[in-house]
Amino acid sequence: MTSPLLRSPGGGSAGHTLAIGALAIRTLAMLALPVRTLAIRALAARALTARTLPIAPPSPGGSP
Repeated sequence: MTSPLLRSPGGGSAGHTLAIGALAIRTLAMLALPVRTLAIRALAARALTARTLPIAPPSPGGSP
């Protein structure tokens, strides 16, 4: 006798839900990859400019 807790509501199988979840995770990973590369590229460019630019002058409004 199967307990009602093990049966999924609506008659949908757990494998189907897992497949949908895996597909969603894969899609999210594919979307996140270009975003991650863009962020890394932006950070690298910022580090390069910070290294090549001279030290910023003190903010105005300080002691003369």
